[in-house]
Amino acid sequence: MERKATQTLAIGVLAALGLLLWQTCGPSGNKTLHTGEESRSRSSEQEVLPPLLPTNPTPIPEPQAPSGIDHHKIAPTDPGSRSPGVLLYGAILNTDGERIEKGYLRLEDEQSEVVTTQISSAGSYSMIGLTPGSWTLHGRCSEHYNVFETFEIPTGVAHHRQDITLQKAIFIRIRFENEVGVSYEELITESVYAGRHPSLIATVNPPPSILPDVVSARAAIFDGGRYYQRNPRKNDPRLAPGDSGILELTIPPPVLVSATVRNVVLESRTVHGPQDFIVFVIPQEQYRATFGGLRLMVVHPNTGASWAAPSVSVSNTGGSGRPRKTDDRGVVGFSDLLPGLYEIRFHHKEVARTAQYVRVHPGTVTDLGSIAPGLPARVTGKIVDENDRGVSARITYKPLAFQTMVHDTDSRMQRESDEEGGFSLFHVAQGKALCIVERKDLALTPVHLNISGNLVEDVVVRVEESIPVTFIVPTSVPFGTRLGLVDDKGAYFWSQKMIARSNVSVRLSRGNYEARLCEDEYVRRSIPFTVDGEALAIELE
Repeated sequence: MERKATQTLAIGVLAALGLLLWQTCGPSGNKTLHTGEESRSRSSEQEVLPPLLPTNPTPIPEPQAPSGIDHHKIAPTDPGSRSPGVLLYGAILNTDGERIEKGYLRLEDEQSEVVTTQISSAGSYSMIGLTPGSWTLHGRCSEHYNVFETFEIPTGVAHHRQDITLQKAIFIRIRFENEVGVSYEELITESVYAGRHPSLIATVNPPPSILPDVVSARAAIFDGGRYYQRNPRKNDPRLAPGDSGILELTIPPPVLVSATVRNVVLESRTVHGPQDFIVFVIPQEQYRATFGGLRLMVVHPNTGASWAAPSVSVSNTGGSGRPRKTDDRGVVGFSDLLPGLYEIRFHHKEVARTAQYVRVHPGTVTDLGSIAPGLPARVTGKIVDENDRGVSARITYKPLAFQTMVHDTDSRMQRESDEEGGFSLFHVAQGKALCIVERKDLALTPVHLNISGNLVEDVVVRVEESIPVTFIVPTSVPFGTRLGLVDDKGAYFWSQKMIARSNVSVRLSRGNYEARLCEDEYVRRSIPFTVDGEALAIELE
């Protein structure tokens, strides 16, 4: 018996060593993904990598990802409902056969299952538990073109190797100067220009004259390249004095490169191949003409009379602004604002935490008229399921009085309920509102409330059966478009920015809805749909 136990232990050790060798290297000779004209297939005779699997591997349990690989699965399938799946792995190479040590990979199959991973320091990757079939790969590695390819994981295999070859990117220095040759890097030290840098985008197709607000005053990421604005705190040896930044192309030329002031396009050039630098000449009068402003009067929500007590701040979406006092008539103005969307907030102990989005137009001071901030309230209640049992979940409160566009699905007023479903929301706005309940395995449930008074108790928010809905996003959808969902009362209750051309899945309760593809406040496409108990797939075309 003792001898038999020793043999069993020895076999286990050999199996573990075989697994380690398998995960570290892998088999050679499979199909290669590649991008760019210089990419090439690599046959087993040309293979420069060591074999990843022994010729006759010992049977082993389900493989684990190699040590050092940071892998993560999004919305994984219940492991009890399918087989352990396939181990996908491989090397990340450039066109010279050198390994690439940093980057990000994202895989999506035909059922919208998404798997992501980071490329390891050894220039390899691995993902476990994948189902056989067609997968779309999106790879992003610094200093190389992005890859967007589709490949097949064969059936009946425990592991599959897929090497990825990327072509080196082109880098171009960018300089913005005025009509007499002065760099805007020097001009932005003046107070009127402070923090107002020209920026740059790179696109495949000509951009619209007014861009959606995914373009910021700093580094913008579009489908043709990444722009890195000069950082005054760091010395980039690639930049010469007066240079504004550097452009890294993420796809092979030709690429259209455009100078912008936030979301206004000033000039476009086509890059046909490698070049050292591009100079954009932007006359100062043209640059200053893109600035705009805002004006408004604050009125008391009870009386409607002008109210001088609150302070008001405006900020770029996602940013922060310094509060400004109103005058004795409750009026406040903001000038020299870059064009685009801004968030208005009111600051006073008698005002609820609310925000409203408005647009600043180039060369125009927009008068918003009278605005009454929301009065504060406290709301307490319980989240329950269809059997009135308490449910622990996240609850988001959205005042409808301030909802004018898809961006107003702002989610900062959030709380987690306790284990029995109890929740308490402080300093929320009175009036008509939505409560949204979210949890991975629950339906995304919008519940309408009408809050009157400064304390509302025993609100019951009931979640319903969860039904999966998949939105199929065509490649024609522009980068940065926002998908918004509207309930049967016309209120936005969920939104997501399209940062990658891939399908989007949510779980909804039964009811009538509308899917809207939006560019800021503009609705470009609207698709009504009904969830009636069956899983649903909707094409956004």
